[in-house]
Amino acid sequence: MLSLFSYIFHKSYFLCVNVFKEKEFPEFFASGIIAVVIVGTIMVFVNVFLYQINPSLINMIFEYYKYFSLGSVLFFWWYFGYMKKYVVFMNHFERMSNTKKRAMKVVSILYLILLLVLFFGMSDIMRTYNLSE
Repeated sequence: MLSLFSYIFHKSYFLCVNVFKEKEFPEFFASGIIAVVIVGTIMVFVNVFLYQINPSLINMIFEYYKYFSLGSVLFFWWYFGYMKKYVVFMNHFERMSNTKKRAMKVVSILYLILLLVLFFGMSDIMRTYNLSE
């Protein structure tokens, strides 16, 4: 899983450099993308778990998602940007074979699509639950 997040960071970094032509701080853009992906993943798992236990708990925990999201964005900006950990990820994926890069590309695209579907699917389930109360 860490390898998948590292690959998404790597591709986000190069998206910022090559598409947006931003060469000053692309590590902050990529760390923001990673924060969104990790927070989205955690939110989906927590919501599925709480929906199975007691759906009314989800409404109570929604108050804290914004603080968790903000904290994770600040942490990843600090970790990748100021601690310069992004250099390790950049060097790691440049040495990777083309076959493994292709496999990681397919897995990361499928993961991001699945994350979006589950994220919005859980939102729809919770919306129908709240309307029925």
